[in-house]
Amino acid sequence: MTHTAGLPGGVEWLIILFIAGFFALVLGLIPIILFWIIFRKAGLPEPLSLLVLVPGVGPLIPPLILAIADWPALQEQAETRAETEPHEGDRAPESGEGN
Repeated sequence: MTHTAGLPGGVEWLIILFIAGFFALVLGLIPIILFWIIFRKAGLPEPLSLLVLVPGVGPLIPPLILAIADWPALQEQAETRAETEPHEGDRAPESGEGN
């Protein structure tokens, strides 16, 4: 019987690969989930976050899209603000004006 002390056998390697694969999957999903949330809040299509998976330049693509694109959420916010704020001509005169 030959036994090499210190080296893992076949089952141990499977366990190590399973654990490493699990952590790789979790760490790979974190940027996708974060960009998914950011794209949703920006009003852009959420599946753009999957561009992180492009080999090499993937992590650079979503921030570039966010930097360059017009955010529909900001446009809606500006339109809502413009509708709710009074216009200059609609303001009541202040107490010191006109006398």
